[in-house]
Amino acid sequence: MVSSYVPDCWHVDSSLVRDAVGWEQLYRMRVVPWDQKVPTPALVDLVEKHWPTELPRGHTALVPGCGTGHDVFYLAGRGYDAVGSDISATAIARCKERATVNGQTNVRFFTADFFKHAHEQQFDIVYDYAFFTSMPPSSQEDWARICAECTRPGGVFVALMFPTDVTVGDGPPYVLSLDLYKRILEPYFELVHDDPACPSGPGRIGRERMLVWRRRI
Repeated sequence: MVSSYVPDCWHVDSSLVRDAVGWEQLYRMRVVPWDQKVPTPALVDLVEKHWPTELPRGHTALVPGCGTGHDVFYLAGRGYDAVGSDISATAIARCKERATVNGQTNVRFFTADFFKHAHEQQFDIVYDYAFFTSMPPSSQEDWARICAECTRPGGVFVALMFPTDVTVGDGPPYVLSLDLYKRILEPYFELVHDDPACPSGPGRIGRERMLVWRRRI
């Protein structure tokens, strides 16, 4: 079902994840090789080195395709009211259980199809990692539009590009490029931060690029 094509990386047969059922099955079986089990190193580096050390509560963050929520919990720990969504009910159930055990009140999780859910709230930060790369090219322009709708004017969209090299097979992950991001995001955002040498986890070094986009007013 899932085959490794490079050490410590992953590849999913696209025929198995055409809808929520496929992703849900993977989470139920705990076949989630994309899960690094810790907050993303590049996100931690961005927050710790490039943003203020103390982030006031009241700032809001959304992580679509959050999986088991490591980055959502990290942002909550930095003072954000953080929201995570995922198409897998099992992934979200695990997030909610962790939030209860930790006693965290500034995190919220819900199960949703990103492309069908009515996003009524705009966020100061929207963060995407290993979500955009999981969807077929036919969904890319809709993804950009919805990300823009979820980001308040003047807010930021943080996109950790992965993978930046050529993949094997019919994705996911689908290969990404800066030109692709610019083509679909520039109608809504201005690129304000580009780090092609951001820190990465095992198997992803040199294959990621951190981008921060400010929502046009």
